[in-house]
Amino acid sequence: MQVDKIVDCRGIGATPLKVVNPALCSLLERGLVRLDPLGIGIDVASDCAVIDQRGIASERLFEPVASFQLPSLAAEQAF
Repeated sequence: MQVDKIVDCRGIGATPLKVVNPALCSLLERGLVRLDPLGIGIDVASDCAVIDQRGIASERLFEPVASFQLPSLAAEQAF
């Protein structure tokens, strides 16, 4: 198999509060995002809106969704 790129989709990492991504660090420090219940990613609502430290879904921040998930999400929203 030959590939051009590999994307690591395993989550933030084993120690998410020690991430080196400046954007993610800033969001965590400012309370604009919180970790998911497993502590391996960003917590989101059913519409993929990012949930902040207070438990409120953002109206401006959304977690990217993989293209293969879009049809199932669209079907869920239709009902």
